[in-house]
Amino acid sequence: MELLSQGIEVLILTQTANEQTEYLQRKGLSVKIVPTLSLCTTIIDKTIVWYGAINVLGYTSEEDNVIKVTDNNLANELTNALLSICSA
Repeated sequence: MELLSQGIEVLILTQTANEQTEYLQRKGLSVKIVPTLSLCTTIIDKTIVWYGAINVLGYTSEEDNVIKVTDNNLANELTNALLSICSA
């Protein structure tokens, strides 16, 4: 996969499989379906955290919100929490 050869690792966790997740898998991205997932976050470069109620793979509404925090400690904690959900 082109991204991996460039040192870019992408893992997508989502609640349900749909056309978008199937498209991402066809493109070679790692997608894991976790029905109990309730955390909406995006972590970039193990430092930048977008956290809130916006589902980046789905539709948003006027009530949805998101904040951006640049903090590698927070990114590590959220990553560990998400990975523990995957292994449960």
